[in-house]
Amino acid sequence: MDLPAIPRGEHRRIVRFFTLLPGILGVIVALLGAFGLVAWIIGRDYLTMWIRGSLPMTPMSGFFLFLSGIGLVVAQHGSRTAVWTSRMIAVAVALVSLAIVFLYAVNAPVMVDAMVFTRLDLARMGHDSRRMAVNTAIALVFFSQGLVLLEGDKRSRRLRSQVFATLAMLVAFIALVGHVFDVRDFYSFQLLSGMALSTAIAVTLLGFGLLFSQLDRGVPA
Repeated sequence: MDLPAIPRGEHRRIVRFFTLLPGILGVIVALLGAFGLVAWIIGRDYLTMWIRGSLPMTPMSGFFLFLSGIGLVVAQHGSRTAVWTSRMIAVAVALVSLAIVFLYAVNAPVMVDAMVFTRLDLARMGHDSRRMAVNTAIALVFFSQGLVLLEGDKRSRRLRSQVFATLAMLVAFIALVGHVFDVRDFYSFQLLSGMALSTAIAVTLLGFGLLFSQLDRGVPA
């Protein structure tokens, strides 16, 4: 049975909504990251837990979620300056995230979060023994790689950025399932380090934003 045709005016509104969606999601993620960072600075990091007894968003996660959200918004403009600005943001996020993954891999005691924020004299009790979770760092690496490839995919009609967006969302989805069903091993790999629920939601939004940055191919099509 044939489905009724969508009126042209309604079709334009739907397309316009999904065209604006990546920028909207980028703004939401930037605000979530800024909120998490400010909450930590004022000593109210528990505001980012969202579920009693769960983990709060770490300061480094908040900072790089803010940058990632800004990068996603900037990437939607399409100008040469916007593209290179978003790529520089993505590279910065990816490099630090890769450094954190490396520190986990070699079991190094150096904690990037604590080191950076202690130098800024913003240390708060309880954060000297916590750092960005390895799954958060991996998800941000996937997102950043996709953001770097986005403009090239638009020109060459490839799906590489959507693949990396899907990988980032998969990492965040596993953490979300862990929080919902209280399976700690799904979102945390160390006692004092894990992907917070707020972080998992923010990474999921980033993935959706990157995924829908190309409406004419892949999943959105």
